[in-house]
Amino acid sequence: PLFLRELTTAAAARGELVRGEDGWDLTPGLPGGRPLEELIAGRLAGLDPVLAELTELVAFGEPVGVGVLTSVVSLEAVRTATDGSLIVLAGDGRRAYARLVHPLYGEVLRARTCADVAARRRRDLAEAVQALGARRSGDSLRIAVWQLDSGATGAPEPLVAACRLAWAAHDHPLAVRLGEAAVAAGGGVAA
Repeated sequence: PLFLRELTTAAAARGELVRGEDGWDLTPGLPGGRPLEELIAGRLAGLDPVLAELTELVAFGEPVGVGVLTSVVSLEAVRTATDGSLIVLAGDGRRAYARLVHPLYGEVLRARTCADVAARRRRDLAEAVQALGARRSGDSLRIAVWQLDSGATGAPEPLVAACRLAWAAHDHPLAVRLGEAAVAAGGGVAA
């Protein structure tokens, strides 16, 4: 279904899907056999810079709280992305979270985003969550991972705390990564 959706969306955007007498017709201009990844990448490549930033933030941090997103991009951009079927919003009690409309969007975005932009998006997410107080239970772990993945680890104490959280969650490979980063940051015996 996602392939058909992307195929029709791409064709309609290029004016190749037209309404005929007997229904919808696909004009011959559409190249056949385009992989789904290319269709998704084509759709995402045409986004304006604010929507591109928003989708990248969600791809590198999903699920992302709407409050976090609106501290980086405008609420209007979130609405536009929702109306444009790029993201979906879901509630968890009093909080609203954003996810990409399909996991393949995230895979395509993460694979096609250059390392500098990916690092910047992760830093933006970490800074936004910290600025909002990092009140949710998993926030300190997420912040530490985003910082580690962006190359901006900083003090060892948050890394040690995140390492303990990852260990308690039985994510041992992540706990080892965080522990090693804490040691490298000068965490001493605790690390």
